[in-house]
Amino acid sequence: MNGAGRLSAPTGWADVGNLHVTESMRRQGVGSALLATAAQWLRLARADRLLAYAEPDESDLVSFLKRSGFLIVTTNRRAWVQTTTVRPGVS
Repeated sequence: MNGAGRLSAPTGWADVGNLHVTESMRRQGVGSALLATAAQWLRLARADRLLAYAEPDESDLVSFLKRSGFLIVTTNRRAWVQTTTVRPGVS
């Protein structure tokens, strides 16, 4: 707790879930270099914990993240289902 009963916002966390490497460039160190560069920049912003997201069927990505030192902290199956018809311009 900070001050008069206020919780401080979580700090030190950064999301690297939008980093992608084209399939033809994989297994050549590109992903590792991209992740390392992102981590260096994020350290400048005082981030010391990185978050990444992968779908269960993205086994190559999950393997890469594990090799890079990431741990699976939770799993969730996203199953968005559209229940109504969406019509552009109608609110």
